[in-house]
Amino acid sequence: MGIICSTVAAFSTLHPEQNPSLVGETIYKDKYIRNKQIYRLLGGVPTIAATAFRHRIGREYNNPPENASYVESFLYMLDKLN
Repeated sequence: MGIICSTVAAFSTLHPEQNPSLVGETIYKDKYIRNKQIYRLLGGVPTIAATAFRHRIGREYNNPPENASYVESFLYMLDKLN
């Protein structure tokens, strides 16, 4: 859980133009910007969770497959044996 929390917190450094502490707290009144950040998290958290799990059990990491659904991609990264 610590890996996931730290990595999600580090996401704020990737897009400083959308960080409320740098731009101002009124930035999230814009629905487009708020949804964009939500989509970024929804897209990244499965990869982070699968990588954290594989790190915990001592396995090599898997890259997400192309042309797979959201759930298929997560399960592939989680359980694919190399």
